[in-house]
Amino acid sequence: MGRWLREPGVIEDRTLVRAIVMVGIAAITMLIGGLLLAVLEGFSPASALRDPLATHELGRSVGLLSIVGVVLWVSGGVMYLFAATLVPARSDRLFLCLAGAVCLFLALDDQFMLHEIPSDKLPAGDLIVAAYYGGAFIVIAWVMRTWVRDRIAIVLAIALALLGASLSFDVIRGAEGTALGAVLEDTFKFLGIAYFTAYAALKSYDLVAAARPVSARVKDGVRSE
Repeated sequence: MGRWLREPGVIEDRTLVRAIVMVGIAAITMLIGGLLLAVLEGFSPASALRDPLATHELGRSVGLLSIVGVVLWVSGGVMYLFAATLVPARSDRLFLCLAGAVCLFLALDDQFMLHEIPSDKLPAGDLIVAAYYGGAFIVIAWVMRTWVRDRIAIVLAIALALLGASLSFDVIRGAEGTALGAVLEDTFKFLGIAYFTAYAALKSYDLVAAARPVSARVKDGVRSE
């Protein structure tokens, strides 16, 4: 491919091609989806491509942490899904794909406030949403229990505790409408997302490193079990 290229690293050609294709498909899908959503809501397609701060006279900090939170959700999902292409064990791939799907769904929910739809239209909607998300996390945790029995699980436990606290403040805020409740809800949610993404990075690395040949792990200083 040219003398200017240095010697190839550990990433195989097929892995590189797979990454290029996956990124292209995901980016094009999101682009088309965003443009169609703008049209369905009666806006110009170009509005989906512009930053909100470019169209509204708002401070630069407005919505900053919310945007960062969505980016973290997406980052966690991408790390999981890419790691799924690198591990040979089907069970590990299943875990990584499921975890990636959860992160990407939460990114969509966070960006488009999907959980607010039943909250606004159903009696006691906040309680219904809280029960749904709480139950869903319990089911997912039960399905994934085999893969979270390690030291890294402490990071996941911290993330779930923070997200659970955020959900609790969301219910309280819906019942009482306090400004403090809103601040606490979003603060705990942001911290929970950060730890959830950290767990995604650590777990993905752990499974990928464990799947590498023993000789490669010893060379890189990764202790084999």
